[in-house]
Amino acid sequence: MISMKTTISDLFFLNRLPSWKELKVEAIRLKLDCNGVFTKLTDKEIEENFNYIGPDRLPEIIRLALSYLHKTVLPAVLIHDLDFYIGGSEDEFHRANRRLKDNMFICLKANRRDFSFIGYHIERWHVRKAYALCEKYGYVGWHKK
Repeated sequence: MISMKTTISDLFFLNRLPSWKELKVEAIRLKLDCNGVFTKLTDKEIEENFNYIGPDRLPEIIRLALSYLHKTVLPAVLIHDLDFYIGGSEDEFHRANRRLKDNMFICLKANRRDFSFIGYHIERWHVRKAYALCEKYGYVGWHKK
């Protein structure tokens, strides 16, 4: 039973999400296109700017639930969050979103054995949908230079 004193960090899925350090190791192992974000930022900056799936304006509980449901693609999400923190021009915004989509497909292919045939294709649809949402609504959160 969830009491009024229960915090988001007490919920079951938060303790089951990988840390940004684990995701960084996985991103390097999968050879994801990281655009040098891991060398451009300090560990403290990475920790402060990684918020799992979803924009900052989305309630934390929803971001954590989405992240739990789509754990497979979290290494790509880490890179994308850091791209957003670094920011840049509008062209860099579109490149960051394409990189997210490409990296998410790499993550899915690497973990394909964890999905049924239909589940794999549903996840591919989710990747395309995430890319479209980032393209349509993400520029508001992009750090422009």
